[in-house]
Amino acid sequence: MFYIYPENRTWVYCSIIFFLVLFLLYKYGWGYYLKKQIGLPIVDDSGTVYGKVTTSAKRKSKSKYFHPVIRIMVEDQGKLLLQEQPLSLDGEVRALDFPFERYLLFEETVEEGVKKALIEKGMSPHLPCRFMLRHAYRTEKTNRLIYLYLCNRLNKNHLDDLRNLEEGKWWTSTQINEKLGTGIFSSCFEDEFEVFNAFAWLLDKLPNLP
Repeated sequence: MFYIYPENRTWVYCSIIFFLVLFLLYKYGWGYYLKKQIGLPIVDDSGTVYGKVTTSAKRKSKSKYFHPVIRIMVEDQGKLLLQEQPLSLDGEVRALDFPFERYLLFEETVEEGVKKALIEKGMSPHLPCRFMLRHAYRTEKTNRLIYLYLCNRLNKNHLDDLRNLEEGKWWTSTQINEKLGTGIFSSCFEDEFEVFNAFAWLLDKLPNLP
């Protein structure tokens, strides 16, 4: 049986308290802070990861690093689903854009990022999404490699799910063309809308996301 001599008890108790305090500081202090520092991959133009930066460092560096971003275009019968975003890629406030957009996190696959982008907006991760294109988007405020996905071939259940998207609205190409350049859409959306018009005839030929 383990026995602590009286003259050693104070030292033992102080040691226990000291290590307990360190543990609590780590768990709810510095350790908690570290866990909150989400890592973003730094990539080249081909999407190859060669580094990592925390979100706090990214905010300070602005457009210094090249980060991958998931964007999902939702289309049904020639109409695009748009939503007013609090802040666009270019820092534009309350601009209309695609409803699903998300940074790809470090060690996350693109497919995982697509599903999480849907889940974070309260949607089913099983909405049919297909890769459309990858392109660089660079401005004075941002520097991103965008993976643009297309969500179409929607059934009734998918459409019912999308109706729960707050302030989501379907726009025809005609309606969008009438408002292009007026500042109500994000700059990134306007660039991608040109691609949508150019390749609309190919949309139904894209393969489904596994």
